[in-house]
Amino acid sequence: MTGLRRILTLGGVGVVGLLLVGGASCGGSSTPGGGAGTGGGAGTGGGAGTGGGLTTGPQGCTSLVTTLCNRDNVCNTLDGGASDLADCVRVQGIAIGCSQAPAATDFASCIDDVRIVSCASLFPAAGPTAPASCSDPLNTIPLSAAQQKCADLSEAACEKSAKCDGITPSVADLQNCQAGVYDNLGCPLATAVGATFDQCITDLGSAACVSADAGADASGADLPSCDTAITFVM
Repeated sequence: MTGLRRILTLGGVGVVGLLLVGGASCGGSSTPGGGAGTGGGAGTGGGAGTGGGLTTGPQGCTSLVTTLCNRDNVCNTLDGGASDLADCVRVQGIAIGCSQAPAATDFASCIDDVRIVSCASLFPAAGPTAPASCSDPLNTIPLSAAQQKCADLSEAACEKSAKCDGITPSVADLQNCQAGVYDNLGCPLATAVGATFDQCITDLGSAACVSADAGADASGADLPSCDTAITFVM
């Protein structure tokens, strides 16, 4: 099952290629992807229950993810088996941050709405969209330590991009840039911080600016320290 993973698994993007050749422009508006959102579908017309009636905290979040993955399987005709569903739940649980869900956060309304809304509402052409009732509970979940470090890398990337472009971005532009880079790097699926993370930040700051005309030569391989700075879910 790859419905959610199609949207979120982007961890292979090279940092330098993404940032220094225009992929992290601070002058425009990219759509914030929202830290660890429900990003990419889980669709099933029914199925996934609420994990034994538990709808709060990490277990409630896992129930939500299970419901999403089941809906993804049905709505998007993925024909996934039990192992595919388990893999979807594992990966998307990391992306959404279920292990960090506060004990008091109640996902009941969100789960119910995900179960009953139409496939077209849950998976419109523009991309998977969670029901409004999911916003509040999902927004209570903090980033994991690895996701936060990946967010820090996104911030450093956007600051470097602005410097290379010779501009002083507005707060809104910088936030939009950070949100776009966060998603493009696959930060929702970050699971660990490598020993080279600090060196990556240093190397990124001192790296030469690359023209957008540089093409494929401007790749993440230019900064080896960034290749192992963040580990992503497999």
